[in-house]
Amino acid sequence: MTKDVFHIINGSINKVFNTILGSNPTIGDPIKKEKELVMEDYTAILGISGNYKGILYFSSSKELLTHMVKALLKTDEINESRLFDMVGEISNMLAGAIQEAFKGDFFISYPTNIQGKQNHIQFRLTHSTNVIPIEWKKFKANLGIGYDKIKEIEPADLKKNLTIEQLMKVLEIQKKENKPFGEILFSLKYIDKDTFDRNFT
Repeated sequence: MTKDVFHIINGSINKVFNTILGSNPTIGDPIKKEKELVMEDYTAILGISGNYKGILYFSSSKELLTHMVKALLKTDEINESRLFDMVGEISNMLAGAIQEAFKGDFFISYPTNIQGKQNHIQFRLTHSTNVIPIEWKKFKANLGIGYDKIKEIEPADLKKNLTIEQLMKVLEIQKKENKPFGEILFSLKYIDKDTFDRNFT
């Protein structure tokens, strides 16, 4: 992870924590991990697609999430459902802030929420994953991000590779999968013949 990317992510973390808890957390230096996730009590995992392909996850201790639920929902009633919802919401907020800082060069999937330290879950990426330790008033969390840069295909190449009928088939399939409209437009712009043959035939 370059210093510029870490600076962007660092700022995104501070923005989210300030919004919810009113103060910055302590953010540690990125730790490289080859495959495994560094997990706390609750974890939300999101897929990255577009110009980048990979995974982003936010994992938090129960104590930190409890403080976030109380601060955001203005309630002392804490249950598993609210903790699950909160870890997913925080991951979405972090992903949105990072996506905005990257000028929208990638798309984020809906989060998959997990309870417990399930260390058998692994990344399957070409490059290593960077895990950023986060601590707020001695309560711990981690933000992990691992991605590969996807080689861009010039839009002009599209006319050489795909027919109108093939483009319409891609559009129809992705609409049925309820993919975000922006992601559909991106795929229609950059998909090549090899990708079409692998995924849509």
